[in-house]
Amino acid sequence: MNIAKVIVIDDDESTRILLEMSLSKIGGFKVECFSSGKSALDNIKKEPLPDIILLDAHLGDSDGIDVINHLRLHQEYKRVPIVMVTAETRLTELERLRQAGAAEVIIKPFDPLTLPAQIQQIHADYHSKE
Repeated sequence: MNIAKVIVIDDDESTRILLEMSLSKIGGFKVECFSSGKSALDNIKKEPLPDIILLDAHLGDSDGIDVINHLRLHQEYKRVPIVMVTAETRLTELERLRQAGAAEVIIKPFDPLTLPAQIQQIHADYHSKE
């Protein structure tokens, strides 16, 4: 199963731009970006389901885990892998993100040249467990 649509939720504009460019230009994915958890939650359910969501762990208006919890309330979003993106490297924090429902955690700074392949692999691994 190939990825067509990716949603990026990150409050840092430069990170959003880098993720969008990497995933669209190198990966060929359709990318939709949101700058806050609230804007994402207000708009995301109006659109067709994405194949995968990249979510900043610490948004300005909410915690990434809060966004995961809101999305998981909707049955259709239980099949969409959510990848947390964070600068956090403490193992306890990474484990907390995984236990909250993150399919995987990507540490900032990430390599924009290899990110699309990494996202494709996470997506494939997530769906092979179903």
